[in-house]
Amino acid sequence: GGGGDGGGGGGGGGDGGAQEVKEDDHHSSIVRGRQAGEWWSRAAAEGKAAVEGKLRIGGQRHFYLETNTALALPVEGGGLSITCANQNPTRTQTAVAGALGLPLATVDVRVRRIGGAYGGKLNAHLPTAIAAAVAAAKHGRPVRLHNDRSDDMASTGGRPPMEGSFR
Repeated sequence: GGGGDGGGGGGGGGDGGAQEVKEDDHHSSIVRGRQAGEWWSRAAAEGKAAVEGKLRIGGQRHFYLETNTALALPVEGGGLSITCANQNPTRTQTAVAGALGLPLATVDVRVRRIGGAYGGKLNAHLPTAIAAAVAAAKHGRPVRLHNDRSDDMASTGGRPPMEGSFR
């Protein structure tokens, strides 16, 4: 069967021509293996209604209650302990270790709690965490960074607006 992706699933497209699969409900059918223009032409030839239009979706930014904050502490042996709110401690460890040229085992990432950011803290926290880590490593002292709301919103990005046509 197809996966609902409109692309015909496995093996139905290409040189094998179009396949028609009829469903049991109210004369509906799924046609696979045709180009967009063929779908439109066939629907019109069969007297079926065809829909055409545009879809616009505005941009979106993650907005979470806690702005990005990081506390980096140098530890014995040249390592670093970093505490920051994030949803991907392994990614944080890899990024901090890479920025400092340290082995992964020398970077300890701590997260007090995780949740409620709906993906907003998967990667957006990394600039703050890395900046705190670099400063702590350079000066050999604890460093805490806390973004205010305007800086946090400017630095974390988001989903751009999208417009598409359908036929």
